[in-house]
Amino acid sequence: MPPAPSPRLTAIVLARDSAPTLPRCLESLRFADEVVVVDDGSVDRTRELAAALGARVVARRLDRFDTQRNWAQEQARSPWVLFIDSDEQVPEGLAREIREQVAGNAGCAAFAIPRRNYFLGRRMRGSGWASDQVVRLLRRDAARWEGAVHERPRVAGRVGRLTTPLEHHPYPTLAAYWDKLEIYARLGVGEIWFWRQDRIEVYCLREGRHEPSERSGIFPHLDVALLASFLDRPTVLQAVRAFRDALTSSGRS
Repeated sequence: MPPAPSPRLTAIVLARDSAPTLPRCLESLRFADEVVVVDDGSVDRTRELAAALGARVVARRLDRFDTQRNWAQEQARSPWVLFIDSDEQVPEGLAREIREQVAGNAGCAAFAIPRRNYFLGRRMRGSGWASDQVVRLLRRDAARWEGAVHERPRVAGRVGRLTTPLEHHPYPTLAAYWDKLEIYARLGVGEIWFWRQDRIEVYCLREGRHEPSERSGIFPHLDVALLASFLDRPTVLQAVRAFRDALTSSGRS
């Protein structure tokens, strides 16, 4: 009997109390050879759901997002790693692109993936948060993550681009928005973000390190992006309608 083929792709999901969103996320990752869920002390059914859906569950408390991702990357058994958040889903078109690149890419060490972002169930179409590019598919031995919050990988090699966007639903409710903002604020203490010409730069007070960010079309925090959206009237109306719908929905429940 021939030996089983070696795994080529490990999908990694960082999770904490992610029971409401995790099943859809994991269902969209069935194309991966291996799925690893890194749990940050969940008190809901995150671990049980992940195991029931075939994922390998490992536990590590979140101290910084870069160290969490670097540790998670080391748990992978495949040469290629795909990082997906528990509030994201991989459409079939994107899954097909990823499989093709992993099977034989043209010399790239990593790939950036576009995202469609949603707020309170509505797709954002302005404010700089309508869409962004995130480097999430990478060779395990070619990248290390940096940044306590809004981390990004430092890649040794060429970064390609995929075309089909991830579906990203980070804030289905206002409560989810405030919970995540609290985490960002706690982990981001000691980092100062500021504009210089056409890009964001970050100064890390803890480490005395100053470096440019590759972000040029998206603000680091959604609350800043929403504030910027007041310069964009159609986006203001969209945000107001989403807020109104959320209040109406909560009033019915």
